[in-house]
Order: sequence, then C-alpha cells, then structure tokens
Amino acid sequence: MINNGLVCLAGNPEKWDDEIEKATSSFGAIQKDQWNRGRRLAILYKVDRGWSVRLNPCFDGDIVLYDTLYKDDAITFGKEWAGKDPENRSFHVYREHV
Repeated sequence: MINNGLVCLAGNPEKWDDEIEKATSSFGAIQKDQWNRGRRLAILYKVDRGWSVRLNPCFDGDIVLYDTLYKDDAITFGKEWAGKDPENRSFHVYREHV
C-alpha cells in the first residue's frame, strides 16, 4: 500500500499501487480510471455513532458499506468484504486505529 497513513488488512492492492507509482497523469485521474476498471478500496472510519466502513475514493457518492458500534465487527466485515474479490478489493485502516 502506498504510504498514506493506511494499513492494508485484506486484499492485494499491489498491482493497483504499482500503476499509481508509475503513472504520469494526475492522481485523481488514475483513481477514476482504476475505479472504472473495478478497483474498490474500503476504509475503516471512526464516526460519532461508532465505526463505519466506506468506499474511498467513491465516484458514485458517499457509499457506506457497514455501520456498527463495535470496531471489531467493522474490521471483520471489511476483511470479509475484501476477501470476496481480493485482486480488486482491499480493506484499510488508519494506523491510529490498528
């Protein structure tokens, strides 16, 4: 995973990250292209009501995949979600939430 404060807990984002590292176009354009080709990246967020797993970046609006009061439940969900298509899906958490 590209060093941006996130830790990958599930999935295989390396092929996608390699594209970003080698790209000559803008980061946003690369993300949009990858999204169009099926890349999905979910991130665990701490929210007022507990924990949320959301797609990021999300070009189809703010997509919440899962909300819960419990961090462990959210992590379990994120890992299972990414495990359904690990070559195109990955689940990440911010370092301070590990």
